[in-house]
Amino acid sequence: MSLRDEIRRLQVEKRQAEEQVEHLKAQRVNEDKQNVEASESLGDEVSKLRSEMQSEIGKLQEDVHAVLTLRDRLSEMEKDRQAGKKARRSYSDSGKSMSPSEGRLRRGSSVCSVM
Repeated sequence: MSLRDEIRRLQVEKRQAEEQVEHLKAQRVNEDKQNVEASESLGDEVSKLRSEMQSEIGKLQEDVHAVLTLRDRLSEMEKDRQAGKKARRSYSDSGKSMSPSEGRLRRGSSVCSVM
C-alpha cells in the first residue's frame, strides 16, 4: 500500500469515527430528552397522587372527628344512664316506687329530677 492510500484509509476511518461519535451524541441527547419527559411525567403523577392523598387524609380526619364526637356523646349517655340507675335505686330504697318514665335526667348532669 502506498502512503497516499494509507492516508485516505485513515481519513475514511476518522470520518466514520466522527460520524459514529455524532450519532452517539444525538442518541444521548434523545435519551436525555426522554428521561426529562419521563421525570416531568412522574413529577406530575406524584403531585396528583399527593393531592389525592391529602384529600383522603382530610376525609379520614373528618371521620375521626365524627367518631370521637360519637364516642363522647355515648360516654355522656352512659353517664346519664348510670346516674338514672342510681337515682331510681335510691328512690326505691326509700320505700317508694318509681316507674322508668318518672325519672328524668338533665343532659350533662348526674342530678335526677322526679316528676
